[in-house]
Amino acid sequence: MATPKLFRLKAEVAPASSGPRASVLPYARVRVDTGVFHIDQLYGYQIPEKLTGLVQVGVRVQIPFGNRETEGIVVDRVAAPERAGDLKSITKVLSVVSVATTQSLQFIDLVAQHFACNPWDLIRSAIPPRVASVDKDFVSGEPSPQMGSKGAIEFHALAPFTQAHEQFVPLVTTHQKAGSILIVAPDEKDVDLVIASLRNANLSPLKLTAALTREERYRNYLLAMHGANSIVVGTRSAIFAPIKNLATVIVHKESSHDHYEIRSPGWNTRTVALLRSEFQSLKLILTGFSPSIEVSQLIDERKVKYLNSKENVNVKAFTPSEGALLPGRIFGDIKKALAIGPVLFIAPRKGYGNALLCAHCRNVATCDCGGRLSVSAKGKAIIQKLIKGENVDVDSSGLSKREWNELMVAFDLKDKLI
Repeated sequence: MATPKLFRLKAEVAPASSGPRASVLPYARVRVDTGVFHIDQLYGYQIPEKLTGLVQVGVRVQIPFGNRETEGIVVDRVAAPERAGDLKSITKVLSVVSVATTQSLQFIDLVAQHFACNPWDLIRSAIPPRVASVDKDFVSGEPSPQMGSKGAIEFHALAPFTQAHEQFVPLVTTHQKAGSILIVAPDEKDVDLVIASLRNANLSPLKLTAALTREERYRNYLLAMHGANSIVVGTRSAIFAPIKNLATVIVHKESSHDHYEIRSPGWNTRTVALLRSEFQSLKLILTGFSPSIEVSQLIDERKVKYLNSKENVNVKAFTPSEGALLPGRIFGDIKKALAIGPVLFIAPRKGYGNALLCAHCRNVATCDCGGRLSVSAKGKAIIQKLIKGENVDVDSSGLSKREWNELMVAFDLKDKLI
């Protein structure tokens, strides 16, 4: 058996490009869209002199990779390459507007390590596609990184008698003085509700969701990145946005399943927010009517401060009577409670109240041992057929002989025992 050859990329080293190389920091390290999961390292490229003023951290560039041209993002410029040999040159700068900062690219690498994925898989979610007509409204250059001063993490329990989105106005106005605020909601509906509440309070939030047009999304992304203090409200991909002067991150309804990215690598907003809070020393506020299991554990470990609402809730429990799933006396209490405020009513899901009872007197059928009798779905179908006079035997029932005999005894059909 022949020994397999080691896989080697032709794009790593190539003949020197035509034209002079930049005189200052002539090499760039580039995060490349390799299209291959396990090839995720940074690659070095020469910077032609004619592009030296355009190649900056965070700009999109076109580079040769293997036998094709692909896209990359400049991570930094260096005086010397990490490996010897002549490197290929950057073909062209796709946009002079930076779409990432050194800090945001480092954070993407951190999240990629946490979820064991290729950083470019996260870049696809984190950075919107380019729209050339929008670039002309923004100047080139990387915004200076802004680090928060407080890394506290809190869980704010939402008040039960007030709409969740209405509770963001005091939360935002309290923390707005510290810097920009990022609010990540689970879905488009929650984003719109939060934005409407903030606008009613004369605040001007930026929307950052995939539901926007490509132009609107890209413009709002750049406004958040290059603008002054702002309030950004978006869905889960907004958690990566490199917002200028960011000080506070709020994850709304942190236990919602909509915060989970179903595509590989399957990251979720809450975990990424916790990583970002620690990485940038940001204040992180998690909200919800009740904390998730993961956050509950952090609260128990005193890593997250729990702030409860001051509302009092009256709780009543009712047990089924005479086998009924909903006792009749419960409706009077519901009517009285509705005169005071909203009512949350929790009932067993249909199928869990599997007691066998009389349709007329509601008496529950019990075994000689005192336990309640129940009928499986197969057993129910068989009894219904027998009541209609249809012929059913054990072979066609799908039941074992033991299950068949137990069913016949329960319904006093001893003539059908086998």
